[in-house]
Amino acid sequence: MQNFVKITAEIGINADGDVEVAKQLINIAKDSGCDYVKFQKRDIESVYTKEQLDSYRESQFGTTFRQQKEGLEFSLEEYQEISEYCKEENMPFFVSPWDLKSIDFLKNNFPHIPYLKIPSAKVTDEKYLKKCLDSGFDLIMSTGLCNLMMLQKAISSIVGSKKLKYLLGCTSSYPCPIKDINLNQIKFLSYYFRTPNCAIGWSDHSGGILFPAVSVALGASMVEVHITLSRTRLGTDHSSSLEPEGLRHLVKYIRNLELGMGEPNKIIQESEIPVMKKLRNIQ
Repeated sequence: MQNFVKITAEIGINADGDVEVAKQLINIAKDSGCDYVKFQKRDIESVYTKEQLDSYRESQFGTTFRQQKEGLEFSLEEYQEISEYCKEENMPFFVSPWDLKSIDFLKNNFPHIPYLKIPSAKVTDEKYLKKCLDSGFDLIMSTGLCNLMMLQKAISSIVGSKKLKYLLGCTSSYPCPIKDINLNQIKFLSYYFRTPNCAIGWSDHSGGILFPAVSVALGASMVEVHITLSRTRLGTDHSSSLEPEGLRHLVKYIRNLELGMGEPNKIIQESEIPVMKKLRNIQ
């Protein structure tokens, strides 16, 4: 049976700018049964101000914010190596571009990737949304940091193109407090935005496996979780990510949920027939 729920392992910046770490995480995602891995791309001069880049930030890359952000980014050659590795391992990847230059970077160098992912922070950026639409890629959009009016405005400029394939429920805090997760937003988004072309999914930042698994029972057709080699690694996203064992358990739970959810009806199941015959004395 082909998997209906698509599971995306968000590597993002958790590779820490190291291609070999990225390959390890790709292997973990593949071995766990994920459908995609995802990265992030930033032109740091476009995304951050000079004041931000020059500010103090201690990291494994140095003592400035610039050094940290430059250290986390992959070059074209490194992305090409990652792309080739994903092809060899039969593990499709896609990317969240955080600025206009990064959209061009992906369009010019990796036109084969299946999606561009619009991060929550960019949903209200009309120029960015138009650039994504004009890129020709199919699109996935996260909905953190947004209310209904923001989403309606953003989606109205995209939906007619039929390019928006997944809209992901999301709360953008890292890790997200349980009281703010709000899984019921999946049902809310389904009511307003699900179409034959656009499915509803879930992008999780809880750092656990409970909520991304349960999202499937509420109708999520795509589940995205951050992954890491270790939650103790230095960096902003590691603490809200799943380690390898957690990812394996999550994928197992989601696949079992797919199988066990069944259909919205009440019938006698095949496994019940011999029990029914015995308990009801049916010959």
